Amino acid sequence: MRGGKRRKESWHNVTITRSKIYTYMKVFDIIVTVLLIIGGLNWGLVGVFEFDLVQSIFGTGAFSKVVYAVVGLSAICKVILWNMDEATE
Repeated sequence: MRGGKRRKESWHNVTITRSKIYTYMKVFDIIVTVLLIIGGLNWGLVGVFEFDLVQSIFGTGAFSKVVYAVVGLSAICKVILWNMDEATE
């Protein structure tokens, strides 16, 4: 950013600044972290009390599997985000 000008990248008539990308990634990281905490608490309940909170809320149907899949994908995303953070340092 020379001369105080913002660098903008255009894609299909959508202008995105680097600060917007950073903001979106920060929000994404917070959502992923919250999902991991929820998943960790659920596994803690399963391990200690043999009580599956997700299954008790959503039943044994397809939506429970979607919740488990989203938490699993959050873990993969978090690993990728950690690697990206380490690469930029």
